[in-house]
Amino acid sequence: MDILMRRISIQLFFLSKKYQLLNVAQILERRLVLDEYLLSFKTIFAYDLNHLLAMRLRKLKSSEELTSILRMRNIDQMSGEAMKQCVKFFFEH
Repeated sequence: MDILMRRISIQLFFLSKKYQLLNVAQILERRLVLDEYLLSFKTIFAYDLNHLLAMRLRKLKSSEELTSILRMRNIDQMSGEAMKQCVKFFFEH
């Protein structure tokens, strides 16, 4: 996907989350995963993007990497599902 289409997809995704168009958000998140579009962990946690989180966690090499990322984030505001995925990652690595 070219850069313009990615930007449009991202903007549409944020708008769909804002206006609670859940089906649209789900389709666009799936598209971002298929294109392996890397959003920041901050954005992933803010918008509860569990599929993108799983993709990003698969790309990490060690639990130390995740530890350094989580130290910069407010884990109190993470969703329960995101916390479960992070804990699972710690146990597997």
